[in-house]
Amino acid sequence: MFESARLSNPDKREEIFDLLVTLAGHLYATNFTNRWFAQRALECAFLLKAEIAPNGSPMMHGYAAAASSLFSAACKWPGFEEEENPLDVARFLPSRIHQALATEMNRWAYDMEPKLSDQEKAAFEKARETAAETAKALINLVATDPDGIVGAYLKGLPPSRHTEGIWALQRTFVGKVMEQRPDVLRAAVVFKKAMSALWKASENDPERKNAGRMLEIGWAITSYAQAHDNAYPNSIDLLFEKGHLQPPLVASSLLTGRPYGYVAAGEKQPAKTSDAARLVLLYDDNECQGCYQCFSAVGVLTSIRVDELKEQLRKRGKLVP
Repeated sequence: MFESARLSNPDKREEIFDLLVTLAGHLYATNFTNRWFAQRALECAFLLKAEIAPNGSPMMHGYAAAASSLFSAACKWPGFEEEENPLDVARFLPSRIHQALATEMNRWAYDMEPKLSDQEKAAFEKARETAAETAKALINLVATDPDGIVGAYLKGLPPSRHTEGIWALQRTFVGKVMEQRPDVLRAAVVFKKAMSALWKASENDPERKNAGRMLEIGWAITSYAQAHDNAYPNSIDLLFEKGHLQPPLVASSLLTGRPYGYVAAGEKQPAKTSDAARLVLLYDDNECQGCYQCFSAVGVLTSIRVDELKEQLRKRGKLVP
C-alpha cells in the first residue's frame, strides 16, 4: 500500500495517510503483538506525509520524526538499562521461554558433540554449562507466575479506567509484565546471550561448517530460481558463472570431499509449500544413521532417509549416484 501511494497523486496519498493512521489506531487498541504492526503502519504514514511536504522544509522533517516521537513513551523501561531494545525483548519472550524449555527438557545443550580441538572443546563445555544454567533460571522465574507472564500474550487490553483518552497511552498486559517482572526479561536476555555464545563456541565444528556451505549453495539455487521464472539452474557451475556463488567456495562436502548431489536441474519451484518442503534440491551423501543431510525447496536444511531420497529421485526421473 505504501509503495503504491508513493506513485499516486498527492490527494490519493493524503487518503492513504489517513487510512494508515486509522489502521495504526485500531491495531494499537487490540494487543501487545499488534502494536508492533501499528508502529510499522504509523511509520509508513508519516514517511508518506514527509514526502508530500516541500523538500527540506521543517514540515518534512517534523513528519519524519513524528512516528518515533509518538512511540517514545512506549519504548521506556524504567530500571532496565541494556543494549537490547526493551520492546524487542518483550516481543520475543515467548520464543525464548519455548527455547529454554526445549533446551532443559530435551537436554539439547548436553547432547551436542561437536568435533573441536581440545582448547575449543573446553570453551564449548563451559558455554554449554552456562546455556543450561540460564535456561533453567528463566524457566524457574516463569514458573512463579505462568498465567501472568505467558498468559499476558494471550490477552487483549486491560479494561480502561477512562471512557475517553488517547489510545497511544493505553497499556497492555505485556506492558504490566515489563514493569512488574523485569527479572524475567533480564533472564531472557541472559539466556539469549548464552545460547549465542554456545553457538559461536561450536563454529569450527566440521559438520556445522558443512551445513553452512550447503545453506549458501542452497540459497543461491533458490535465488536463481526466483530470478528465472521459478526454474532451477541446470548445474551448480552455472551459479558460479552468473555470480550467485563465488570462489573459493566449492560445491563439495567438507566431511567427505565428494561433490554435493544437485538434483533439481530441469525442474521448477513447486507452487505449494507442502510440495516444496518435501522436494530435495541438494544433498550430502555422507550417511549418518541411515539419513542424508539435504536442502529442501523451502530454503532450509533438513535430513531425509536414504531410501526415501532414492524413491523420490526415482519418481522425479533422476539417476541416483
